Parts: sequence; C-alpha cells; structure tokens
Amino acid sequence: MKKILVFILFFAFACCKSPYFTPVQTDADKMQGRWADFSMDNLNKGFHLYVNKCAGCHTLYKPSLYTEDQWTRVMPEMAQRAQINEEEQQAIIRYIFALREPSALKDKK
Repeated sequence: MKKILVFILFFAFACCKSPYFTPVQTDADKMQGRWADFSMDNLNKGFHLYVNKCAGCHTLYKPSLYTEDQWTRVMPEMAQRAQINEEEQQAIIRYIFALREPSALKDKK
C-alpha cells in the first residue's frame, strides 16, 4: 500500500510540473533588447522566485494568461502577501514577461 501511495504522489508531482515555466536561453536573449542587463541568471532568479514564492499561495499561472499591464497591476499586492521585496518583484516580472508567448509581447505605442 505504501509503495502505491509513493507512486501516486510521484506521478502526480511529475504531471503537475509545467514545461512552459522553465526558462531557456532564447527567452533571455529576446529580452536583452528590452533590458540590456538581462541575462539567463536574471531569468533563473525570477523563475525560482515565481515557483517558490508565488506557488506558496496559489496555482502558478501561465505567463501568457494575462497582459503585461495585468501582471504589473497585481504584483504589488501579491508581493506584499508573499513578503517579496522590490528587487524580487522585478525579477519575477521580467521572468513572466520573458516567458509570455511572442504573440502577447507587443510594444506599447
């Protein structure tokens, strides 16, 4: 019985891991035009903060689910609840913006 429970928990965890949350170098590259200091290290920091801080309170949302304006508006409230400082907020926002689908990344004019 114990082995079955362990297998079920392992399977559930493996299925819940979403591949669209994992950043890759091309995500960092496309954002360097927007933020000159943006790097894979910055992206990974935002990724780890998003997974470890945000998932503590709610389901992780696909970055393309909301617009940049929506993410920007909700971040201060969520940051306060999760006790995230300004630098961490920026890392999460940059990660989310980098992972949004290309069709959702539109320049404001």
